[in-house]
Amino acid sequence: TPPDPELFNAFRKVVLTRAQVNGAFFTEAGLTLAIDGALQRMDVDSVQPQPLLHPRAVSPIHLAPAKSAVLVRR
Repeated sequence: TPPDPELFNAFRKVVLTRAQVNGAFFTEAGLTLAIDGALQRMDVDSVQPQPLLHPRAVSPIHLAPAKSAVLVRR
């Protein structure tokens, strides 16, 4: 049986407007699109650029010891 076009269009609208933000992580244009979409979704008008921290100024990541060969999150 073919899908119900009205139900499909309603589902598609929810996915596009509530579950996804356009963009990509692999290109400058994709990142810009993703950031703009995320800011719009969060209802933020603009963000002031912040200076980048030196890598050593960021606190190190502490991982819990693994119980086995597979990493375990505590």
